[in-house]
Amino acid sequence: MVHGLATPRPAAGGPAVSGLEFQVVHTDDVAAAFAAAIRADARGPINVAAGPVVDPRSLPNMVGGQPIPVPARLVRGLVQLAFRGRLIPIDEGWIDLALAVPLMDTSRAHELLGWRPAHEAGSILREWLTGAAAGTGRATPVLRPVNRPGDQVAGAARAIRGDSAGRV
Repeated sequence: MVHGLATPRPAAGGPAVSGLEFQVVHTDDVAAAFAAAIRADARGPINVAAGPVVDPRSLPNMVGGQPIPVPARLVRGLVQLAFRGRLIPIDEGWIDLALAVPLMDTSRAHELLGWRPAHEAGSILREWLTGAAAGTGRATPVLRPVNRPGDQVAGAARAIRGDSAGRV
């Protein structure tokens, strides 16, 4: 997204992609869980995620709108077209992956570490959308900010030449 051209605002509606369920967690909450695990000398896997689970019904409401049902096949097809047109940096395989993400049991983090997330799923998603719309990010291949309209064109040219190194 080009910096400054999009500002987050409540949406009249949002996509409710059939079959899509996932969890999110704020980086501050991950850091708190990591610190708690060190203090507790915890061993083994510990899942952390904020509630509630994000699903087709809750996602649009969390980001400010009413659900608009969208078939997963349609989303997959649109992503496939956009990727092949060099408009987005992900292919349709990421949609398949998103639709198959397992939901995690976070009870071990609660019981063993006494960990509770300070941020709920809706506020995490809204914070992420605000950052994405503002073009903020760090200079990593996927998250680097898009500062000029030509950045997307330059990324497409790099991808066509085969020297994108993961950047778009």
